[in-house]
Amino acid sequence: MENTILKKEFKFEAAHCLGFHKGKCHNVHGHQWKIILYLKNNCPMDENMIIDFYDIKKIIEKYLEEYDHSFIYYCRDDHENNIGKILEDYGSKTKMIYNYSTCENLSKMFYEEIKALLKSNKEWWHLQLVAIEVYESEGSSCIYKE
Repeated sequence: MENTILKKEFKFEAAHCLGFHKGKCHNVHGHQWKIILYLKNNCPMDENMIIDFYDIKKIIEKYLEEYDHSFIYYCRDDHENNIGKILEDYGSKTKMIYNYSTCENLSKMFYEEIKALLKSNKEWWHLQLVAIEVYESEGSSCIYKE
């Protein structure tokens, strides 16, 4: 299985804006985000299955629940932070992050966080996260890999 890469897709809905941007994306808008994980098996002794799709689904969907139907905002941008705080004051779900929510930044952030999540699970020591692809819309994506 050393040449086999497993692919698993996930979707969630979220709004964001880009406080630095001078175009339309400066305004609050939403996407149906799609994340594709690419995984390899680093254990040459297990040649039958990289991981059960159901098992990876359980842990990743739980992780993505933080983002689903939320407003994602960069805590150090006044425009985004003010919108986030107003939404929080009205009881809306928000997700503060530490960079702008561009597709490029989100793909790197998701990669790093999911890689750490996989490493923290002793049953998944054999998994290698090869890459993550993040779609902000159909046909528009960014791939991050180390």
